[in-house]
Amino acid sequence: MGGSRKVEKKIKLSTIVQPDALDGFYVRYAELCKAGMSALKKRDRSKRKKDKAKKRKAGDGEKKG
Repeated sequence: MGGSRKVEKKIKLSTIVQPDALDGFYVRYAELCKAGMSALKKRDRSKRKKDKAKKRKAGDGEKKG
């Protein structure tokens, strides 16, 4: 049990939002989440889309009826 891992104390945050202010809260919350993701590197999906399109085209001939 005497591990050398440092355990940090977790902090919990909560908020109370009135029902009539919920829509505005979610709008601001989404903006905050998007702002936090702006530093993330965008994934290159162009090859995946091309491969998927090829499979779909090849599979179309097999499905008859």
